[in-house]
Amino acid sequence: MSKKPIICEVCQKVINDPDDLITASTLFSVKPYHEYCYGHDVRGTKSIILANHPLNGTSGTVSYLLIFLLTLLLFIYTESFIKYIVLAFLMLETGFRIYAYIVYIRKFNKAT
Repeated sequence: MSKKPIICEVCQKVINDPDDLITASTLFSVKPYHEYCYGHDVRGTKSIILANHPLNGTSGTVSYLLIFLLTLLLFIYTESFIKYIVLAFLMLETGFRIYAYIVYIRKFNKAT
């Protein structure tokens, strides 16, 4: 059984280096990019329209931690319905991260 290569969405080339992999959520899907392709072709006006943000790396981890802390604070200090909307968003982000790990990032961890 051969491993299916990870293909960049922009340039359609194989991503061989785990440090070059950027996974980003676009609407309700997770897509892989080369770091260069994400930085030059995807980020910018497309990211505003499509809510495209990286899931791995420093910025992805920091944004996830902020969402987690916001959800925790809203659950502790508010009784309004907004806390359930933020909880749904947190669950969606968590699902994106688990999917990205299983489909893309884990392939590089198995190879080493």
